[in-house]
Amino acid sequence: MRKKALTRFQLFALVLVTGLVLFRVFSGPPAPRGTVTINRVEPSELKHVAFSLDAPVTFAVEAVGSLASVDARDAEDLAVYGWILDRNSRTVVWKMQDTRIRRNQTLATVEDTLTLASGTYDMYFTSYGNLVDPGRRGQILGVAFGDDWIADADEWRLLLNVVDDESEQHVTVLSKKDESTAVDGATGQKVFWATGPVSSKGTKQHIFEVVESVTIEVYAVGEYCSSGCDWGGIIDYATGDTLWQLELINSKAAGGMQENISFRGDVSLERGTYRAFYESDRGHLFGDWYANPPFDPSGWGMTISLKSSADSRRVQTFDPWTQREPLMSITQVGSDENRRIPFSVSDTVSVLVYAVGEMNGSGSRYDFATIRNVTTGDKYWEMTYKESEPAGGYETNRKSVVVLDLVPGRYELAYQTDGSHDYDRFSNGEPDNPDRWGVTVFAFDEASAQEAISVQRVEVAQPVPEGNDFEFDAGEVVVNATQLGNDVSIMRALSIADLSLVRIVAVGEISSGGQYDYGWIENTESGNVVWEMTRRNTVHAGGDDHNRRFEGVVELTPGEYIVHFKTDFTHAFGDFGDGAPDNPAEWGIRVEKILSSG
Repeated sequence: MRKKALTRFQLFALVLVTGLVLFRVFSGPPAPRGTVTINRVEPSELKHVAFSLDAPVTFAVEAVGSLASVDARDAEDLAVYGWILDRNSRTVVWKMQDTRIRRNQTLATVEDTLTLASGTYDMYFTSYGNLVDPGRRGQILGVAFGDDWIADADEWRLLLNVVDDESEQHVTVLSKKDESTAVDGATGQKVFWATGPVSSKGTKQHIFEVVESVTIEVYAVGEYCSSGCDWGGIIDYATGDTLWQLELINSKAAGGMQENISFRGDVSLERGTYRAFYESDRGHLFGDWYANPPFDPSGWGMTISLKSSADSRRVQTFDPWTQREPLMSITQVGSDENRRIPFSVSDTVSVLVYAVGEMNGSGSRYDFATIRNVTTGDKYWEMTYKESEPAGGYETNRKSVVVLDLVPGRYELAYQTDGSHDYDRFSNGEPDNPDRWGVTVFAFDEASAQEAISVQRVEVAQPVPEGNDFEFDAGEVVVNATQLGNDVSIMRALSIADLSLVRIVAVGEISSGGQYDYGWIENTESGNVVWEMTRRNTVHAGGDDHNRRFEGVVELTPGEYIVHFKTDFTHAFGDFGDGAPDNPAEWGIRVEKILSSG
């Protein structure tokens, strides 16, 4: 019995020892100790820890990274390394590249001492390498394809240890919640505007007025390439001139891969209105690095700071909602609406368009605004995802703030919505300013704008009425039969007293083999068709190949007419599936009398 019990004990001990060995093998070496530590870094990773000091502290620094190859000569050839950033000044106070390294093949070890003043610091460690690789290959394939340094991963670390125990009390390692301000990209009372870290395909902008000549400080971090990549600038609205922009000629290396650039300097501005902006492309940016990031990763974007407290009186944010009265507005728009406001411009004038709607990065637009030049028939401006920015709430809530120079002519401001997520019911979460859901036009110079712009029906904040049972003035919509569903046939009477020009907009379904949803105009006295929507006189309307759009001007002689539009039993408003046109609410026909010769 004693022998059996001993055997069971031995088996248990063997299993326990085996388990401990396996745990030790798969869990890796024990985490090294330190006052502030970064360890267990994986390939293609940026690790970050923040800490604060309430008194000067001297640290012993131990860092282990990797050289780009066994042929690399010095610390400038590091592919994996760490550094420390002063959060307030956004400057590097220590980095492995400035030290003497001990090397073993690609493995690079540093031992150093560092004294830091009181303040808040961000410690980083990167393992992306310095060459762009948008599909990082992972540890095994990385070694196979030549990234020898990936095999060093188990050794990578950056440790800070106080040199005397009494200094420990002056060090506070910040929690994830407390360290979140590291991504603000800028701190301090003198910051006038900051983008924060800009993510994929992001656009940030800020409109501001300078009431007295001023010199501001601009700090920007981005990526240089021939097509712009990630960059920013400042534009004078009065002249259209770009007064400053982030470019290779005025920047310096920002650390990490060689395309990372940064600018920190003064920009002088005269009295006027300006737009500061920053744009990013799809890759190598905050949160999605393709190679080693800059030394200030959270500074990826743009910051404008004032040089003194007195400058806060010279530079002011331009807020049209509190500083201007709207020239025209279509807001608080609900489901399935298509609102329009016609207006004319007698002299070139600059306006600010503020629109809030719903769209996504793949190009789908659900609630959006447009301005069409009625005189030429061209689309003058439209709200798009690329030139918009987040509006708060759900990710598809977008805000567009643009300045347009309107030349003399006749225009139409329009806003349309689909059947969900709008002012009636924000099903996915409301934006920051839900009452602004729609489009509003403001003037920079209110006096000149009031003289140059004539709003024909400013009260049209509701959908244009159906039919033609309202006052028939030049510029009036005389037939509006849109948003037509399946199996519909409409007829609208149209009486023309004098030789007139009418503008027709019609969207339907036409293929080379036939007309399925289309319109035409018939003279009731002669029975002749004076205009018809065909494949030849239409253009692709977006979406399905059979979606076609006509927009043009037709001359009608005095007489009585009938405007027709018919749809078949499939593919119409409310039943497009994945093949909807660019402007689904236009499905049908719309006729506007624009000129009378009598």
